[in-house]
Amino acid sequence: SAAAPRAKSRFFSPATAGSVRAIPRSCSTAAWAASSSSPGRASARRAIELSPDLAEAQNAIALVSCVYEWDWPATDRAFRRALELNPGYIPARCWYAWFYQLMVRGEVDQAITTARVAEELDPLAAYPKSLLAAILAIGGQYDSALALTGEAIAREPGAFLAFFVQQFTCQFRGDYEQSIAVAEHALAIS
Repeated sequence: SAAAPRAKSRFFSPATAGSVRAIPRSCSTAAWAASSSSPGRASARRAIELSPDLAEAQNAIALVSCVYEWDWPATDRAFRRALELNPGYIPARCWYAWFYQLMVRGEVDQAITTARVAEELDPLAAYPKSLLAAILAIGGQYDSALALTGEAIAREPGAFLAFFVQQFTCQFRGDYEQSIAVAEHALAIS
């Protein structure tokens, strides 16, 4: 029946799209990101084929379009579609702010606005708080960034991203001793 494949695709697509979530953790490896045979691309394409109406699938396509293909209009469309489908989907909101608005467009203020919404959606989570802090630091708002990383670390003492952001924020503002101390602590707990 027609209902069975739909039910199956609903079950499978989030897992398929979820496998693409490794891209942000791996995107520092340029050769991996440029690979046309990357499993991330295949997973994202499969997720969108199965369920184009899932935010997770659109988010996966947005990451592939951004990291692999450098197709900025497709990146923007897919992130916007993900957020249209699920305005509360924090990974899409965070990654739209970081990858597209900040890194591609250089729109610091817009990225802060978008990331702030993600942080407000789950104010207890360290990841959106840390990502917002990173954007604030890049925008020169060091005190606000350090306050947010402090909140994230207080909530999740093992939140590596919070330590990383805290470390580079201290470095950006010229507090090299504190930057080294934070980096050493992060290394000790990792």
